[in-house]
Amino acid sequence: TLAKTDAMKASYVLTNDLVLNEDETVFQWIPIGNTSDGFQGTFDGQGHKIDGIYVNSTEDSQGLFGTIANAATVKNFSLKNSRFFTTGMRIGSIAGSCYGTVSNVYSNADVESPRTGTYARVAGMFGLLGGSGEAKVSSCWFDGTVTAAGDMVGGIAGQVGASKVT
Repeated sequence: TLAKTDAMKASYVLTNDLVLNEDETVFQWIPIGNTSDGFQGTFDGQGHKIDGIYVNSTEDSQGLFGTIANAATVKNFSLKNSRFFTTGMRIGSIAGSCYGTVSNVYSNADVESPRTGTYARVAGMFGLLGGSGEAKVSSCWFDGTVTAAGDMVGGIAGQVGASKVT
């Protein structure tokens, strides 16, 4: 079996649409990668959709990916009919934190955080974009909803650090 660290560096290809839940009480999503062990590999959705991810958490860095690291490439998929709720910091439907390369990704998820005060970093796609390395984001779009009580809130990113967005 692969060690967790090896799995975070591997390449993955989505060969079909993926429906995880039709009812948010069934399966709670655990993000791919986290702050200390971010995803460093390649994920190519090949134009497929991921449907029905549900997160209800008190943890930081929540999304499909918890953290997309500098070396990672994530591309070519849509995220639909999904809901992300956390009281932690850094929440976005695609990644709580992103330092890597993301292209051709769409989301219509609902993202919500009741966290108040500074550094909430809540957004439709990326809670934190860039910072410890230049993130590169291109041809990504969001048309879901974002509901947040704190600051650093946005549609694409809650906070943008060292990044290139096209």
